[in-house]
Amino acid sequence: MKVLMPIGLLQCPVVARELNFTSLSPQPLGHLRVKQEFLVNGIIMEEWNFEFGFVIPNSANSWETFMEGDIEATHELDEAVWQGTDVIVLTRFFDGDLKLGTFRLAMAYAQC
Repeated sequence: MKVLMPIGLLQCPVVARELNFTSLSPQPLGHLRVKQEFLVNGIIMEEWNFEFGFVIPNSANSWETFMEGDIEATHELDEAVWQGTDVIVLTRFFDGDLKLGTFRLAMAYAQC
């Protein structure tokens, strides 16, 4: 999947993100965690780890975070964006150490 983001987003010192997910399993998840990596040309520029913990079976959930960017990584991301390189967001879902799935998103930036 590919999305187009406003380039002004890169100048924000703090960004809010919301993750919505639904547990379709009849069994609870004991230790849901998410690992998210931002890659440019295959190199990890930022990495975030989120701990959700227990998830009720057959439930709809949301998780909101406010993140401050790493100044050095943000500068390198800025350079890549101005060169037209997509930023790949790789999101992996785990229950403890068991990998549940992966979502890959390509982000391109444009003037809005």
